[in-house]
Amino acid sequence: MASGASHGRFIRRWRASDYAADRKGFEASFLETVSRLVPEVVSSLRRDVLPVFKELETLADRAADPIIAADLQRQFEAAGEPAPLIGVFDGSNVLCSERPYRLKIRWSALRVADKQRCVYPDFVPLRIAVEEWAAKFNMAEHEFFLNSALATLAPWSQFPESEGDDCLALGGRAGFGPVSGGESRFAFENPGWDPAFERFAIFEERLKKQFDSELSVYRKRLVDLVEGRGFLRVPDLHRPEHIEWLALFQCGRRSLPEIQKLWAQDKTTISKGVKSAAQLVGVSLRTRGRGRPRKLNS
Repeated sequence: MASGASHGRFIRRWRASDYAADRKGFEASFLETVSRLVPEVVSSLRRDVLPVFKELETLADRAADPIIAADLQRQFEAAGEPAPLIGVFDGSNVLCSERPYRLKIRWSALRVADKQRCVYPDFVPLRIAVEEWAAKFNMAEHEFFLNSALATLAPWSQFPESEGDDCLALGGRAGFGPVSGGESRFAFENPGWDPAFERFAIFEERLKKQFDSELSVYRKRLVDLVEGRGFLRVPDLHRPEHIEWLALFQCGRRSLPEIQKLWAQDKTTISKGVKSAAQLVGVSLRTRGRGRPRKLNS
C-alpha cells in the first residue's frame, strides 16, 4: 500500500456534505473508503450475494404477472405449500403482485423474512446472504451498511453493464434536501472580453473579482437558507485519513500495529483516530480478535 501522504484525499467519488440532518455524509464517505481500501467487500457482494438477489428478482418478476401469479398459486396450493411471493416489498411496505415490478427492498423490511414463522419465506435466502456478507466484514449490526448492499445490488441486476462499478452505494430512505433545485441554482454572466479594447490579463483579473464577489454572495445566501431550515454544519475530521484507518480496522480486519506501519504514526494516534471516525460514522468497533461470522438462522 502507498504511504499515508498519497491517501490525502478524503474521498474520490463521494464526499461528506457541508450540511446534513444526519450521518449520511460520513456514511457515504465510509462506504467509498471501504470500497477503495478493502475491495473484497465489493467483490464478495458481487460473487456471493448478487446471484441470490437475481434469483429473487426473477421470482418477483414472474409473480408480478397476474396470470402467472394465479397459476403459481394454484400449483403450490395443489402441493399443499404456500405460494411464493404473494406480495413483494416496496420500501418498508408490502404490495400484492399486480403489475410488472423491479425489486426494491430496504433492510428494515427484509430483516423480518423468516421461514419458520412463514413471514415472506422467499426473501430468507437474500436476508441470510446479506447478513453473512456484512458479518464477514464486521458490519452486520449496522443498518446503513446492509442498506448499501441492497442499493448496490439493484442497479447491478437491472443494468448488467454497471456490475463493474467498484463502489458501494448509499442506501436507505432518502431524506429531503435542504434546498430546491431552483434555490440552489448559481448563474454567472459577464459580457466577455473584447481583444481590441482590453488586454486579456486585465479582463481576467476583472472577471475573477466579479466571479468571487458573486460566489461569496451566493454562498452566504445558501448558508443562511440551509441553517434557517435547521440543518447543521458537518464537523471536519481532524485528519481525513481517520476514516481510512477505520475502514482498514473494521472491514479490512487490520490490527492497529499494521495500520501504524502503513501510516508511520504512533499507536495512540491511530487508536484515537479510529475511535473518532467511528463516532462520526456511527460504527460500533469490532473486538480486536478476528473472530468468525455468527451463524444465522433461517
